[in-house]
Amino acid sequence: MSKCWTFIGEDLTEQESLELRNAGYMRARGLILAHESKVALLAERLADDGRMDASEFTKLMKRSAESFLHLQLGSRGRMRA
Repeated sequence: MSKCWTFIGEDLTEQESLELRNAGYMRARGLILAHESKVALLAERLADDGRMDASEFTKLMKRSAESFLHLQLGSRGRMRA
């Protein structure tokens, strides 16, 4: 927590603090929604095994991104409408 205070300062008003928290919440929500398929895949994998190391996580995310691109690209390598 001290790193956050060093970065943003300790002298925030209650309103400024609320605005920062809300902005962080909205950013996190946007990222989750933008990567919803990856989040679902990760949740399913963790529900099955309960844990995952960094290399497994990287492989899963890469495989998910490749699957997404395959679905989005037509046979000529162009984005589908």
